[in-house]
Amino acid sequence: MKKVSIVVPIYNVEEYLEQCLDSLVGQNCENIVIEIILVNDGSTDQSLHIAQKYAKEYEQIRLVSQRNGGLSKARNTGMKLAEGEYLCFVDSDDWLETDTVQEMVSMMEAEDMDLCLFGANGYLSDENGLKRQPDEDYDYSPEYEGILYPGKELFGRLFANREFKAQACMYMMKRELVVRNKLRFKEGIIHEDELFTPFVFYYAKRAGLTRKKFYNRRIRKNSIITGSKVMEHMKGYGAVFLGLAKCPGCRDGSRKVAESYLALGMENLQQCLNYYVRLNGEERRAVRAFMKAVGEEKKRQGISFPFHYYMYLLKEYMGKRGKRKCI
Repeated sequence: MKKVSIVVPIYNVEEYLEQCLDSLVGQNCENIVIEIILVNDGSTDQSLHIAQKYAKEYEQIRLVSQRNGGLSKARNTGMKLAEGEYLCFVDSDDWLETDTVQEMVSMMEAEDMDLCLFGANGYLSDENGLKRQPDEDYDYSPEYEGILYPGKELFGRLFANREFKAQACMYMMKRELVVRNKLRFKEGIIHEDELFTPFVFYYAKRAGLTRKKFYNRRIRKNSIITGSKVMEHMKGYGAVFLGLAKCPGCRDGSRKVAESYLALGMENLQQCLNYYVRLNGEERRAVRAFMKAVGEEKKRQGISFPFHYYMYLLKEYMGKRGKRKCI
């Protein structure tokens, strides 16, 4: 009998948590044991109370609480506790289709996969409720389905075709893959998935995907980008850049694989340009200092083309943007 560990970080999601947990305890499974690990990350609303209620009612739920440390820390806590052969993650404001675990395990067992990807449905959540948002769906081209690849090759193909999805929640993986390669989410940053997932791809010997949309993701339209938030994005982008530079994928013998990993790292830095014009003068100076530090670290690590080329373009672009009046 196979066992699947589902890690669910929880932080102030009292409005959505029951829908998430109902989708997990309601999975239709045969000869599969599901271990649901809830990690309460210092919630200050009724989330902990709801989680306790479910943990009391369902024996497959294991609940732990910790001081607020962010999504990465909560996921790492869950991974340490996980005992299943397979591992997946679900955000506590999202939910799964009822046949997700059964079908995913069946596919992975049939082909002895280390890693399997699946699609997602998008839903817009606002004051008017929940509305289906097809343009926010995550899907893959038919060409990949039914074919096995070394993980790093699949990553390269997806990235080249603009189909790479970093979100860890859209993958099921062998837990042994994570344990053997000592993979963890980097704590203290956002954009942690964009650093974790490429490493999983690199170490997966047998990877595949299904176009079935097993995951349902809630898009909450309630954020305003402020200066402090931009700096948080910058920190995350820089950490991903430097972290990916250390990935063996950047030095892979296959040029296509190496360039894909390198380009993803650079792409994270380029994302900051979307926010730069919203900063005031002091914040822009802080960003430029940060970029200089990243550039120096790049040189220290001996990172060459295409990073060198893109870094030049990035600095040029930011210099021009810096002369514009703040919006």
